[in-house]
Amino acid sequence: SDLVLRAGESAHVEQEDIIPSKSHEDALCYGDKTLITDIKGRSRIIKLFPKHLFYCPRSKHQVSHETLREAGVGSVIKFTDERRESLSISRPTLEQYTVHMKRGAMITYPKDAAIITQLMLDLEAGNKVLEAGTGSGSLTLFLARAVGDSGEVWTFEKRKDFAALSESNVMKSGFSGLKSVKFCKKDLRDEPLPESYFDGVVLDMLDPTKSLESVFPALKVDRPIVCYLPNITQVVELVKYVDDNSTLNLKLERVWENTLTSWDVRGNFFTASQMNQEPSQVKYIARPGFHQIAHSAFLVQFRKVKQKIDNRKYIKSDPEEPTVDVEEEVNPMM
Repeated sequence: SDLVLRAGESAHVEQEDIIPSKSHEDALCYGDKTLITDIKGRSRIIKLFPKHLFYCPRSKHQVSHETLREAGVGSVIKFTDERRESLSISRPTLEQYTVHMKRGAMITYPKDAAIITQLMLDLEAGNKVLEAGTGSGSLTLFLARAVGDSGEVWTFEKRKDFAALSESNVMKSGFSGLKSVKFCKKDLRDEPLPESYFDGVVLDMLDPTKSLESVFPALKVDRPIVCYLPNITQVVELVKYVDDNSTLNLKLERVWENTLTSWDVRGNFFTASQMNQEPSQVKYIARPGFHQIAHSAFLVQFRKVKQKIDNRKYIKSDPEEPTVDVEEEVNPMM
């Protein structure tokens, strides 16, 4: 449904101006978290309260929470000014919630959390997973959704301020799987872990080498450990540590850096007179977006095996042998 408000309007909208939601799934209630997005794509998550107003910094409009609630999700509120401002109403997704929630530590970005939970840890309903370094609780929410209420997420955070914030973020989110989360407000190394219990382990900490020996016995054979590290030098140090440690039967499977490029594709009006032209006259542009999330971290995946595997590769360095061209070896058809 579309609501049209005059510029600067903040009063109650008459009932006949509101198109009712077609189903109860579209309806909003006071207390619901609601995502409000303007015409430029900038969004905020608010909680609806009676007699409260939502203020739009860009357009200076004010919209009552009652108007938002009665409009329901999937609606667009339009303002009758020259800039043709509008607000869309929706429920925040897991990605949107984690990006907007309060932060203490840097969050695990959704693009990385999705790869960790599905491609690397390969989690499904009922699995048991251990997380060390809860931070702000972003990855915890993705893990909880993956394993569901029938699974278990043990998440460790030794800093009291981060632990309190992350628990608040997780439990107030309203997403599925929250019954599976067990908050452990202590150092991982201080907790006795059940042997061969977890289907996956993820370590988001400055130095995961200090915790590997503690979590290794608790991981099932042929299941993954993923380390989340911001710097490539940390990755090299981690791999060397695993190679040098005879008690860690871990096979290095892959090191990924996940970068995405968002694109801006839209029709543009370059003058006010063009706003009333036929749709066929509108000029469309396609270009990389101004705001990009490039490097966030390196994802290092190991797998627990029964025998020690040397991840190091032997490179023959006989001076009499011709040097192999790396490009030819990787791309033999070129």
